[in-house]
Amino acid sequence: MLEKLRNLSLTQKVALVILASILFLASTLYVIASNIHPQSYENIENERLLKDLDRADDAIKDLFPQLSVKLSDWASWDDTYQFILDLNSEYLDSNLEAFSLVNLEINAMIFTNMEGEVLFIRTVDIQTGEETDSTEIKGYFERHKELVVHSDVDSSTGGILSLTNGLFLFTSLPVLTSSGEGPINGSLTFGTYLDKNIVDEIGALTHLSLEVFRYGRLTSPADVIAAEMSLMSEDDQFILPLSETSIAAYRVLDDYYGRPILTLKVETPRDVYLQGKTTFSFYMVATSALLIIFGLILVILMELFVVSRFTKLEKEVQIIGEKNDLSMRIKEGAKDEIGQLAASINSMLNQIEEAEKAEDVSNEKLREIGEELKKRLAETEKMNKMMVNRELKMVELKKELAKYKEMVNNHT
Repeated sequence: MLEKLRNLSLTQKVALVILASILFLASTLYVIASNIHPQSYENIENERLLKDLDRADDAIKDLFPQLSVKLSDWASWDDTYQFILDLNSEYLDSNLEAFSLVNLEINAMIFTNMEGEVLFIRTVDIQTGEETDSTEIKGYFERHKELVVHSDVDSSTGGILSLTNGLFLFTSLPVLTSSGEGPINGSLTFGTYLDKNIVDEIGALTHLSLEVFRYGRLTSPADVIAAEMSLMSEDDQFILPLSETSIAAYRVLDDYYGRPILTLKVETPRDVYLQGKTTFSFYMVATSALLIIFGLILVILMELFVVSRFTKLEKEVQIIGEKNDLSMRIKEGAKDEIGQLAASINSMLNQIEEAEKAEDVSNEKLREIGEELKKRLAETEKMNKMMVNRELKMVELKKELAKYKEMVNNHT
């Protein structure tokens, strides 16, 4: 693998380095953005959802002041004060017909004396306007007299109760005269069931998808049960994504005695989350496209300003080598590293050319010296030959002289 990389061309190596850098940068940006970008949108989504949950919570709690406003006109009224004393039929016929409760939008009206005993109770179905059985409500308030016994004129009670027929919201005030003075003559209590109709009205007013569930019921949806289990800890609210397009927030409300009684659920579309995903996808696509374009531009610029100059330099050196002409020179161009390399090559060529010239001069001198040596050698050989011939002649002459002396001696 490394051998293959080493054998790649310079252009291929540059493109490979740029591609690896872009992939690393894109991966880093993706990891960072995927951890920060969606989380920021989820935080915005959660904040908005919790505000919606607060609105729904406030809307339910606002039912008590609304009941109190209706109740205060009835509780501080001489006719009610007198009815507690004598339970007169005139008051009963004039004010306590079923339609009166329907107009007040309440399910129950309870009159009690100072000891908390129920003197009169009327319950109706708001939707049908028909009177309903009041046994359960009457029995509950008689067993819990603390709900309707008031110690002073400014006393009031109110909250949510869990009854068989549903969640019951009540408000109780002491019965006073029309001037709002005592002594207290018992109490008057208004109550209404927190049924689907009221929940739907609250949802319509607040523009929320709102649901209410009795706390701790195994028949509740799985997400509500999961929320209740989570809300058993110190957290007072819980957020659960239901799908890619829906998310819900939950809160448990307590009854009059501070015990969990209902689970409030607010569901909303995940517009912010989906917008965040769309934005993130667009961001990654745009970033990837920009990185690719940047990489291509970088490759082109590297090819134009670096690789092409190296290629040109290589070709010029190759031409000089093929022609074996050391007098040729490379165009140096810009005074950058490539230009300096070209200058270094030219300097090297100058040195090689000078060295060759010096070598030629040396060769010429050697040739001349060789010719001179050959000439002198020839002369030496000629002289040697002459010396040898001379020696031979001297030997012959000595022989002739010896013969002559011998002949002379013989004649004498």
